Amino acid sequence: MNVLLAVFNLIPAYPMDGGRILRSFLAFWLRRSTATKIASIIGQLFAVFFIVVALFPVPYFEGFRSPFFALLGVFVFITAYQEYTFARQESKLSNTKVKDVATGNFSLLAPSDTLREVYSILDLRKFHYFVIGEEIGQIFGVLTPNMIQLLSRNATLDTPVIEVISTDFEILSSEDSLLDAIKKYQSNPNTILFPVVLGERVEQVLDVSMIEQYLKGKK
Repeated sequence: MNVLLAVFNLIPAYPMDGGRILRSFLAFWLRRSTATKIASIIGQLFAVFFIVVALFPVPYFEGFRSPFFALLGVFVFITAYQEYTFARQESKLSNTKVKDVATGNFSLLAPSDTLREVYSILDLRKFHYFVIGEEIGQIFGVLTPNMIQLLSRNATLDTPVIEVISTDFEILSSEDSLLDAIKKYQSNPNTILFPVVLGERVEQVLDVSMIEQYLKGKK
């Protein structure tokens, strides 16, 4: 049985090992997402074949009539689809620049500014982000709309913004890809906002919800 499974695993049915070898071979000439798509389709065709020979009498394949092979076929079919969906999403993320999804709906505040300035701006723009730092150079922290709603009642209008900011941010270049943003988020899942810089100047901001909305709109 172990030898049979080892040989079976080399069938070019992605995501089995044979299918991964096929994808690597195709990737020499095709984009990774295209190679994954082809390997996934081949994998799904093999999966359908597994299910058919497992459930129905097929000449020369009577030995494969088993619930095990039917379940294996279902597993390969579903996993091949999931792998292709992931590869397609990864391709979208790597081919889209941060600047194309980020928003300019933010204000740059100095550390000495107070919540009075924050609420004055919010009177004009209800949903707004804030980056606290120097116009060119260091960034000290960020404020998001959700953070502002949850500010302590002890914070008065004269409270300096530096006392209520979050330092859970990661800086991105406007030329970075969305995949770069996701990787930074995975390395620091507490990140609530990405200031997006062009040179040393903050030009935009990005959060995870913007990436999610972009991917939903691209389905």
